[in-house]
Amino acid sequence: MRTVAPDAVYAFCTVPPGSDSEEHFRKDYGGRYFRDQVRRNFRKFNAALEKWIAARNDPRVVLVRWDGAIDTATGYANAVHPNLKGGEQLGDALFDWLVGDLEARRGGRLRGTISRGERPSDRRTLLDGG
Repeated sequence: MRTVAPDAVYAFCTVPPGSDSEEHFRKDYGGRYFRDQVRRNFRKFNAALEKWIAARNDPRVVLVRWDGAIDTATGYANAVHPNLKGGEQLGDALFDWLVGDLEARRGGRLRGTISRGERPSDRRTLLDGG
């Protein structure tokens, strides 16, 4: 990929923490996995990902944190998969990172209709009349 796009930025996102609902975990995993155990595993994975990215020592390989991006009480359809609201929250967080990163790399505010704070889910809601 570096041959085709040598200046591309590669963003790796952390794994979101999963649902707050222990019931989601019981139902989805039949008692094999529990919320606290899954969250510990996600934290371990995220720490390893952060270490891997740091070892690259490349400003074009970055970590996007999703720790607080999704409402863990209402943003999940089941134990670990976002519902529509959660998906929009993750999309908004990624969009905010993307706009912020582009602005930082270009040394100023982006021109055009894209702006930090105007999120894709807001635009979709407006277009849908919702």
